[in-house]
Amino acid sequence: MSDFSQLKSFVAVARYGSISRAADVVHLTQPAVSLQIKQLETALGTALFTRHPLRLTDAGEHLLSQAQAILDQWESALEYVSDEQTLTRGKLTIACSDTLMRFALLPTIKAFKTRYPGVQLSFLNRTSAGAQIDVVEGRADLALSLSDEPHPKLKRQPVLQYRDVLLTPLSHSLATPNPVAAHQLEHETLLLLEERTTSRHLIEQWLSHQPGTVIHRMSLGSVDAQIALTEAGLGLGIVPDFAVPTHLAAVPLSNLHERRIDVGYLRLKPAAEAWLTSLKATPQKRPID
Repeated sequence: MSDFSQLKSFVAVARYGSISRAADVVHLTQPAVSLQIKQLETALGTALFTRHPLRLTDAGEHLLSQAQAILDQWESALEYVSDEQTLTRGKLTIACSDTLMRFALLPTIKAFKTRYPGVQLSFLNRTSAGAQIDVVEGRADLALSLSDEPHPKLKRQPVLQYRDVLLTPLSHSLATPNPVAAHQLEHETLLLLEERTTSRHLIEQWLSHQPGTVIHRMSLGSVDAQIALTEAGLGLGIVPDFAVPTHLAAVPLSNLHERRIDVGYLRLKPAAEAWLTSLKATPQKRPID
């Protein structure tokens, strides 16, 4: 099997028509270049040059037409890998929910792009389970997901703690620092995420501790919708504390446990390590050290 050193020597000999000049260009001795040409011809099973005078054969002409492009691609690949290690270039794909990206990650995204402008950053909008599958199947480098839904094939690091809170207008009677119990929401309309979500399941468990309490529910597809309908006075949302806008109140919910976001990965390439460093260094509402 030939190697790139042999191919470089072949191109140099073909270009300069002289083994001695080619040896100077590739920084080898003349015998070493002659040996490489012979090894390449043996590997290919055909002569690449005629001797006396030194000229390309038909096979040599055909190889030369492809060899420089092959060497250029190889050099480009080496340069890209080197740049990726130094974060001059590269790609990083992160799978997470749009809610998390919009409300919790914007400072990190800005800091990362400012420091590493050559790294192409992409996001995939996924549930916790979907984000982890994307990493396992190679579509993403990192998954940001709930800690209570771990994928067995992924390594994990905790990155963010949060609580779900009651979202109300500032003028609402429940808009106080005092924790709200489920029975205090009787006859209110709760704006909740769809029933298939983990967040909805946990909220329903919390509400079930007060059986007989009449609470109306409206299912919505996004935290943005919960915020918009709360603003419109159509109900009260239950959302992550990091998603609460300043013109609405975040009211704690009694006995509702704290939750955690983890980052999952198979391996950490340089861009992924840099992202995690940026995430932990960027002020969040409730970061984990």
